[in-house]
This record gives sequence, structure tokens and C-alpha cells, in this order.
Amino acid sequence: MGRAGRNIRAEGRLVQLSGQVKREPVDSTLCSKNSDGKSSNDNSSDELQDGKPAADMRHGKTGGGPIYALDFMHFDSLLTPRERTLRGRVQNIVSRYVEHAVLPLYEEAAFDSELVEICKKFGPAGLQIKGYGCPGLTHTEAILMAMEMARVDASFSTFYLVHCGLAMQSIAVAGTQEQKAMWLPKMSRLECIGSFGLTEPNHGSDATGLRTSAKKVEGGWILNGQKRWIGNATFSDIVVVWARDVHSEKILGFIVEKDFPGFSATKIENKVSLRIVQNADIVLKDCFVPDSHRLQHEGFSGATAQVLESSRAVVAAECVGVLLGAYDNALKYCTERKQFGRELATFQLVQERLMRVLGMLQGVLLLVLRLGRLMDEGKPHMMAHIALAKATCSRVAREGIALCREVLGGNGIVTDFGVAKFHADIEALYTYEGTYDINMLIAGRAVTGRSAFK
Repeated sequence: MGRAGRNIRAEGRLVQLSGQVKREPVDSTLCSKNSDGKSSNDNSSDELQDGKPAADMRHGKTGGGPIYALDFMHFDSLLTPRERTLRGRVQNIVSRYVEHAVLPLYEEAAFDSELVEICKKFGPAGLQIKGYGCPGLTHTEAILMAMEMARVDASFSTFYLVHCGLAMQSIAVAGTQEQKAMWLPKMSRLECIGSFGLTEPNHGSDATGLRTSAKKVEGGWILNGQKRWIGNATFSDIVVVWARDVHSEKILGFIVEKDFPGFSATKIENKVSLRIVQNADIVLKDCFVPDSHRLQHEGFSGATAQVLESSRAVVAAECVGVLLGAYDNALKYCTERKQFGRELATFQLVQERLMRVLGMLQGVLLLVLRLGRLMDEGKPHMMAHIALAKATCSRVAREGIALCREVLGGNGIVTDFGVAKFHADIEALYTYEGTYDINMLIAGRAVTGRSAFK
């Protein structure tokens, strides 16, 4: 499949495992849009093939049986026909091709090149990017897509969102026309995989304090420094690296190809969360980057800030997705598992735990949907809204998944039953794209008019 498969497992393995929620197929392709906003699929329509919302098709009639989270408050009734179609199709692809592949990969802490091939089934990559072969989704559509991907596996969604929402989006908003034309079309086809190099060993939340340096020389720049926790970087073709100009002190962006002399990426081992994501330590040692690879916008204000804002919004949706996945699997388990001669779901305390999680879910579902709508309306100064949504969704998901793990008893700490992996993965989501505390302080600064941090 080309360069994207290097240094990762060469063979795909789709293994069917028992004990997890099985989802009804809906459609095999995502409704991708051309630059005019119309579907590019021959058989696409605003509705699913039988005209029913995805949740109704997936779970069938709910009378007498378990009612899953999105069905309970008729979530699909809040979506446009096109949004329902997109959600159903993403759901179909990840449940059909991803759901039974990820547990062996999780256990091995391995990324499989087959996952890249599965992503191609969504259609063109690029989320909200318009033109250059990208789908031009709305913010709400991107949020729904992230939610459904993370509902099956947060590592899978993280790989895709780093590629689209950080690497591609950086080039789309900060790159020159030549850079966009060169990189975005092949990245939209997933022929070139991207990653995003901002975090450093000593600068995480304090990203603007980064110390990776960029020195202007004839024909380009010399980069020196280190990056840490860079997703996809062990096998990506390019990394968007942020460095500080040694003369102006301004932060600049660079498209660094992995074959450039002086660039190296080493996998971070022994992770317990997002184990499928290939995070790397990057070292830049006198790495020469030509002028043609320097992004035109400086710093993280203006258009460049949109990259971090839109990415943080979809991470909020990922948090909702992992809580959905944990709840659905916990509900299924409790309606099938018997103790003391009766189903777990018939015990009062088990029902209380499940309903507490269901109530949490309804709140965060509405929160991310409202966030997407506000972003689509072009409301200004959305940073605080996005920060509050990400912080709240990650906190609620963390608490809710712990309850889901609890109702599984001892089986809640093994991966076979579909909850333990979510329990581990939410720890990474709670921390990245702004920790809980940092995001709450960003929102607090906007609401009070007073900053509690520098």
C-alpha cells in the first residue's frame, strides 16, 4: 500500500471476538461531498436506504429489550437527514471492519496498515477542509464522525484525527497555495500520512514555551530540538513541526519529511492507554528544511488557532464516543450475565449504575451537538466554549466509564468484554488536547474576565 505501511505490521488481521456489542450493517460507504457540497456517491441520498435513522436500524424494536444510549432520547431526531446518513455509515464501517480487529492490536500495542485501508472506505480524508479532494464536512458532521469512530476504538479515531484534524488542517490554514496543492490531495487519499509535532518533553500544556529552534540559512532552515508524544510519527510520511525562530522568537511551522537528514522518530513503549496509537519521541539534529516547506502563517493566533480549536472539539466528541461504547457493552453484558440465578440487569444497584451513566451520556451528547452547531454558525471567540466542552466531556466520560467497569465486576478488568479498553483509553483523552484543568481555566478566564494562569 505504499509508504504509509512502513515500520508497522505489514499484514492485516481482522479477528472476530465474542462478548462485545455486534452492530447491524447499514451501508458500506461514507457520504463524501464534493466542493459544491453534493454527494459523490452514485446511490447516495439524504436518508438511509430504508428511510430509518441509524439507531433504529441498528437496534431494531426496543420494546422488551435493552434500549441503547442514542435510542433512549431519540438522538437522531436532532440531526439533519444528511447527518443521520453520515453517522449511520461511519457506524457501519467501524463496526464491520474495525471492531473485531482492535483488541489483538491493543494487546500487542501495534498499528496495522490494514487500518489505513479501512479509513479509505470513509471516502476522502480531511474532515472540514474544502477543495483539494477533501470532503468539506461541517463541524457538526466532523463531531459525529469522531464520536462514532471512538465508540469502537479511540486509538483508531485518534490516528485518523491526527492525520486529518492536525496535520492536514495545519497545511490547509497555514500553508501556501503550492503547499496545499502538493500535499493535501495525496493526504486526502491517505497515500501520504501526516503527524503533528508540537508537544515537547518539557512543554506540554505550556506549548508556547517550546524550545525547538529554527535558524534561517541559505535556502532553508536548520531545526534542532525534541518533540514527545507525537501520534503517527513512527510511520508517517510528514510531520508538521513547530519551532521557534532563533532571531525573531516567533513560532513557525514546517513540513518535515521523515527522510530528511537529522530527523528521527522512536516509538514510546509501555503505554497503558491508546496502545494502538504509535506515539513517538522525535529528535531534530541539524535537520535542514527547505524554504518551500515552511508554512506561511506564524504562531497560534488567527487562522492557525482554528487548527487547535477544531481538533479540541472533535476530541470532546471522542470522549462522548468512548462513553457510548462502554455503556453499550456494559448494558449488553448486564442483560446476558447471570448471578444468583438472575440477570445482572434485574438488580437494583446495577440499574442505578447504568441509568446514572445514561443520564451522563444525554448531557454530553447535547453538549457536543450544540458545540458543533455554534461552530457551524461561525460564532466568534469559540475557544472558551470548546475548552469547556472538552473538559466536561472528558470528565464525565471518565466517571461514567468507571461505573461501566464496575458493573462488570472482575470481568471489567479484562479486554474481552469491551469496557476495560475504554477505561484505559479515557485517561489519554482526559489529558491530551489540553488537560482538564487547563481547559477549565481557559473557560474560566473568558467567563470571569480574569486569568488564573499566565
